[in-house]
This record gives sequence, structure tokens and C-alpha cells, in this order.
Amino acid sequence: MKTGYWLRRFALAYLLALAFITGGQLLRGRPPELAFTHGLLWALITAAVYLVGFAWRARRECAAFPEDG
Repeated sequence: MKTGYWLRRFALAYLLALAFITGGQLLRGRPPELAFTHGLLWALITAAVYLVGFAWRARRECAAFPEDG
């Protein structure tokens, strides 16, 4: 899989996590600035964990089916 694929996956996971985490913080009554900075940090961590897990799974599946060559 190419680099663009992984970057798109990371960006999608990051943006979704940012929206959910920031929204959750706002619903808890946190100030918008604090909610957004909290969302930025945890979305980065969430997206990184998601991408590592996804890459590990993809690597294991590709190893199970080696290309004929």
C-alpha cells in the first residue's frame, strides 16, 4: 500500500476522533479552547494507535498470502 493511502487513513481517523473528542468535551461543559486542545492531543494519539493497528493487521494479512513471483 502506498504512502497516500496511509496518510488518508490517518487524516480520516484524526479528523473523526478530533470531532468526537472535542464534541464530548464541549458536552461536558469545558471551555471551547480547552476542549479543542484536549481534542487535538487525544485525536493524535487515537489516530496513531489506529494506524499502527491497521498497519500491523495489513502486514499480517499480506504475509499470509505472498505474491507469486
